[in-house]
Amino acid sequence: MYHFAVSLRRKALAFLLALGAGAAACFPRPIDEADRSDPGIRTRLEQRLTADPGLDLRTVSIDVQDGVVTLSGIVPSWKQRRAIERTTRSLGGVREVRCDLVVSQ
Repeated sequence: MYHFAVSLRRKALAFLLALGAGAAACFPRPIDEADRSDPGIRTRLEQRLTADPGLDLRTVSIDVQDGVVTLSGIVPSWKQRRAIERTTRSLGGVREVRCDLVVSQ
């Protein structure tokens, strides 16, 4: 019985540690002022967009002026256009998004 109780405690502890690590990953790190600058916004946006292998960004241009992001170029589908725009809007420091992406179909 003792062995069972110790084993159960270890499993419970492992579960709680995993749960805590998962919860910590849900909270993004605070964005410092350098990341809120126009070059910082552009860099973070490019990193997020290129991390998605389903997006074709070969003809997408990103311009940032005073926190206003302008997206232009051609994308292959409405789904990709929406995904790029949604990712841009969710980025900290972005004040406005002007989406001039054209769908090629």
